Amino acid sequence: GIGLADESMEAFRRAATLDPRDVAAWVGLARAAGRRGDTATARRARDQAMRLDPYNPSVIDLLGE
Repeated sequence: GIGLADESMEAFRRAATLDPRDVAAWVGLARAAGRRGDTATARRARDQAMRLDPYNPSVIDLLGE
């Protein structure tokens, strides 16, 4: 439900804050935000992941979501 999506999003946001170079945290935040319908956060997280590692397969997968 929405509660779990909110928790997931906050966990990934905390991880990205603790280590801003953690591509997996940004990818997770983008996916969690997208599931919540928060397209602005999803887009920002995706863009940050792209800046950090544009050739990462998980980042490339985000472009198709």
